[in-house]
Amino acid sequence: MTSTYQIQGMCCENCTTHIQEALIKVEGVNKVSADLERTEAVVEAEMHIPVEELQKALKNTHFDIVLPK
Repeated sequence: MTSTYQIQGMCCENCTTHIQEALIKVEGVNKVSADLERTEAVVEAEMHIPVEELQKALKNTHFDIVLPK
């Protein structure tokens, strides 16, 4: 299952690395690719991962998943 999330707070390539490192630690996540230009992260997982779990993984960073309104 592949999902794309808008990420708030990205400003450089180093940011993409931090996001990838944080999200890959979430149980069930197989691959993460963060894109600075699009300010998004593509998450490939074995199953659906609740957004809350991904946000929890980013808790200690200055990044956040932008939720649709």
